[in-house]
Amino acid sequence: MNLKELAGLLCCPACESRPRLQVCKDALVCMECGREYPVSGDIPNLLPHEFGRESVSLKQGPEEQEQPEVSAQDSLRVLVVHGPNLNLLGMREPEVYGRETLEDINSAMRQEAATLGCGLRIMQSNSEGDIITAIHSVQDGIDGLIINPGGYTHTSVPIRDALAAVDVPVVEVHLSNIHSREEFRSKSITAAAASGIISGFGADSYILALHAVVKLIRRSA
Repeated sequence: MNLKELAGLLCCPACESRPRLQVCKDALVCMECGREYPVSGDIPNLLPHEFGRESVSLKQGPEEQEQPEVSAQDSLRVLVVHGPNLNLLGMREPEVYGRETLEDINSAMRQEAATLGCGLRIMQSNSEGDIITAIHSVQDGIDGLIINPGGYTHTSVPIRDALAAVDVPVVEVHLSNIHSREEFRSKSITAAAASGIISGFGADSYILALHAVVKLIRRSA
């Protein structure tokens, strides 16, 4: 049994919903809570590497070189929320959303975050309630928020209200240019509660959003 097959059988012991783990380089990672489980000799250590301010290791991503740990003095913590259907990236309308998978995007963000002295907590959900609960969680020591609400961008007053209720910089991000598509997509209900919006640069939209939110956090410190 290879590591990928093993990951498909294991759940994150730290999450109540018990999401399946995914392979990132030499570790298994929970894409919901961001915890990392190192693998040695094809045997995973299921004691999680905690997402903490004391020391944030960002050695994740299949092509990422080893990065130095982020010190407590310099570390920022950013929550990244991927909304509905983004788990299908790479398969869903690639001519619109690109061929990068969600794992590709998360890996690139972690690598860029390491250069910015920033730790990430990343989650994806197709559920409006789960997204709202994740937004509420920024009150637990999160410094900034990046969110792609997906289709909820155009429909969800509750997500908009949740964003308005948290006191951290928020950057809304979209892979496609929502203003050049169907008319119903040109209206973002959630954007009014964000510090800014980045749209239309494909997977790079997330990297631009990461730089933007880090600047906003440091400017407000």
